[in-house]
Amino acid sequence: MFIIGIDPGNKGGVAQLITTPSVGYTIDVYPIPTMKEIINKKNRIKIDTLTLTELVRGADLISLEKSSPMPGEGSIGMFNYGKGYGIILGIAAALSIDVLEVHPATWKKHMLGKRPKGTDTKNHAITKIKELYPKIKLLATKRSKKEHDGMAEAALIAIYGAQIRYNFEEW
Repeated sequence: MFIIGIDPGNKGGVAQLITTPSVGYTIDVYPIPTMKEIINKKNRIKIDTLTLTELVRGADLISLEKSSPMPGEGSIGMFNYGKGYGIILGIAAALSIDVLEVHPATWKKHMLGKRPKGTDTKNHAITKIKELYPKIKLLATKRSKKEHDGMAEAALIAIYGAQIRYNFEEW
């Protein structure tokens, strides 16, 4: 099985979960591929659709965190977030890849368990994926000092998709 997990948004991540009977499983994680675009003399960040297409090509399933409004997010930010979400769905449709859209609270409850109110889910996701897959590298670049929570969440979303859609019980 080849399952993709995606935490959408310009600071999100993409995870490739590959399971084989002989090897078991591997997880590779990447930051969402982005590129700069100049609009009205201002640099804007957008999803690099060609790179994202290559990352998901051949997948059996894309497990995608469902897009929803975020408190404090401006209308332009939400429009761009929704546009990126639509691009992901369009790539999946063009490549005939099944998509499992999952609400953030649903996959977090399943993968992270019950947490006290106010718990930082971003750091919790980093800790959890390192427990499940200690070899994982969560640095977005070679120069990064801080682990990328979007990549950690993408890996957990991929595992969630494997468990829900295919009864994958490796963990």
